[in-house]
Amino acid sequence: MPVLAVGLVALWGTGLLIAGLTDLGRFVIPNRLNLFLGLVALLALLLALFGGQMDPLRALLHAAVAAATLAAGIVLFLRRYIGGGDAKLLAVLALWSGPADISGTLAGAVLLGGVFSLLILAFRALPLPATLLARPALARLHEKGGPVPYGVPIVAAGLMALPGSTLATALFALG
Repeated sequence: MPVLAVGLVALWGTGLLIAGLTDLGRFVIPNRLNLFLGLVALLALLLALFGGQMDPLRALLHAAVAAATLAAGIVLFLRRYIGGGDAKLLAVLALWSGPADISGTLAGAVLLGGVFSLLILAFRALPLPATLLARPALARLHEKGGPVPYGVPIVAAGLMALPGSTLATALFALG
């Protein structure tokens, strides 16, 4: 198993984790981070393709799924269901996941998102000491009617799907 393959999987997982933590703390997923994740996914696809572990049609289908997911994410963003960073994060997650894994990953994100939203609602119903409310991230997270950092469950679903994903499996099969 090439070091480059392991490095790409590690960079992907680390980038996802940073995206989730950034969204939780700042309610934003920076464009640079989504671009970084997209480049890592693209490099992983190219490595799998040129390493003989993925055929060109499957690689193109990964890109098509990402484009379709971005289009759906833009619609959700325009309707104010999700943030712009969430839409882009879903698209790069789709680039990594491809057609074989995206439905399970999205279903996981929806289920985890529901649980996470209920936890946020419960958290918002609790009174917080002034010392905790003095922290801007906690105060915003506690704000009734405030936004929910949906990048957190998206990232959780992506990390849960990572070990068995078609792309990670193809990378680990490189000789």
